[in-house]
This record gives sequence, structure tokens and C-alpha cells, in this order.
Amino acid sequence: VRLSADGVPVVLHDLRLDRTSNLAGCVSAFTARELAEADAGYHFQSAGRQTFRGQGIGIPTLDSVLARYSEVPLIVELKEEGEALIAALRFEDKVRD
Repeated sequence: VRLSADGVPVVLHDLRLDRTSNLAGCVSAFTARELAEADAGYHFQSAGRQTFRGQGIGIPTLDSVLARYSEVPLIVELKEEGEALIAALRFEDKVRD
């Protein structure tokens, strides 16, 4: 989990977008909306073909991942240090008993 430019927790392993998406630069340079509209499968290949390019796969927010997989136990890895990310997570709003 990393923070977007507008302070939204998003799910992406890499610090930079260049390796997997059609965007270049750090995750923190783009808003959550810009990241959601990115082509996150742009550089992925299978059998020599870009099988995920142009499939509408953007970079998701943490909230959207938690909502989609609400019944699945997840481990959330914080890829950045700092109080801003911790404050943005507000886990007490997301954790269920």
C-alpha cells in the first residue's frame, strides 16, 4: 500500500509506475483517480503477447480491494514509512470482528 498524490491509499508493489503501467514516475505523483484510469497491465506479457493491455485494469485503492475481497483474510504491506500513510489507513473503520 502506498499513498497517491491526494493522500489515498492505493495498492501497488512498486514505487514507480514504469514497469507495469502506461504511466511513468512515482505513485505519489498521481492522484487516486489518475491511477485508477491508468493501464496497469500495459507491460504484462504472456506467451509474448500483451494480454492485459487495454483491459481496463487500473491501480486500485485499498478501500476497493477490501470491499471486493471482504470475506478473504488479507495481509496489508505498507510500502512507505510515515505518519501520513498510517493516518490515511484508518484501519478501525475497515477491520471487522
